[in-house]
Amino acid sequence: MTSDADTPRTPPRVSVIVVSFNTREKLHQCLTALGPEHEVIVVDNASADGSAAMVQAEFPNATLIANAENRGFGAANNQGLAIATGALVLLLNSDAYVAPDTVARLAEVFADPDVVAAGPRLVNPDGSLQWSAARELRLWAVFCEQTYLEKLLPGSRLFSPYWIRPSVEG
Repeated sequence: MTSDADTPRTPPRVSVIVVSFNTREKLHQCLTALGPEHEVIVVDNASADGSAAMVQAEFPNATLIANAENRGFGAANNQGLAIATGALVLLLNSDAYVAPDTVARLAEVFADPDVVAAGPRLVNPDGSLQWSAARELRLWAVFCEQTYLEKLLPGSRLFSPYWIRPSVEG
């Protein structure tokens, strides 16, 4: 007999919120990469490039909020959050392209009840890591990471700067 604690939870449904401002082509690529399996909410901040019309015409399953004025990135995300129905929410930039299983893999992380937030590994088009969590890249942090000093004492603030964290893959 197994208890509920022994039964793995299925990944919860994800709402993906994409804010757009004059990024029609990039937005199209972003939405195409997402696929139909998630709730997608696009908040268009008064784009003049036909972004909103493109979403209506080519992505009928996406929910579109078309603002009459540019409300800003934060306010637009809040608009999407107000109507999102997923147990999890992914805030995605319109110039981001996700691999086919990225959203599902992020959702799986939340099967662990100790996880309260997660973010994907960002890579450049050539596959190299895109540093994204530091305000500025410091020489000491790069040195510790490149020479593997941070592996000597994992979690040490001296050798493992705050922005160097393991990925979901380890």
